[in-house]
Amino acid sequence: MKNILILLVFSLSLVTNAQDQKIVRSFDSMVNLRSGWKDFRLIKRTELASYRKELISASDSIESRIETLDNSIATYKKQIDDLEKLNEDLNAELNILKNTKDEINLLGIKMSKSSYLIMVWSIIFVLLIVLGFIFIKYRNRNIVTLELKENLADTTKEFEAYKHRAIEKQQKLGRQLLDAQKAAQSRNNKK
Repeated sequence: MKNILILLVFSLSLVTNAQDQKIVRSFDSMVNLRSGWKDFRLIKRTELASYRKELISASDSIESRIETLDNSIATYKKQIDDLEKLNEDLNAELNILKNTKDEINLLGIKMSKSSYLIMVWSIIFVLLIVLGFIFIKYRNRNIVTLELKENLADTTKEFEAYKHRAIEKQQKLGRQLLDAQKAAQSRNNKK
């Protein structure tokens, strides 16, 4: 568009320059071909009238060309303004599309993709930490449970051994009591 404007201005200057040269040549020929007295030249009124008509027609022609060029310049300016407005609208729409492309809607909250990725990786990291914590607690509890089972098994063995010893001791005391009763009865019977 700017090139077209430059071309129009250049063509206007060429046309104006060509007409100016034609008028200047016409004036020079009218003045130089006439006879004169000292610094004065005699020019016929008819030639001056025809020169005047030529100047008026050249002036009208230039004015109509100027008006045509002004109209075309105004048309081109309007087209440029329309294109610039369209360009601004397209740039705004492009920015909206870029923002839409870079946004993710999560539970009704619009987030940029980078924020979404940071949030997702943060959640994954926190979950891994929690999973590691739970695994360590489970392993510690499992170790404690195994120790308690071993202690329970040892205690049960000890209790069984104690119970067995207690039964043997009770049986031994029962036999001793029975032997003491028999010995006391046999002493009573001897008396």
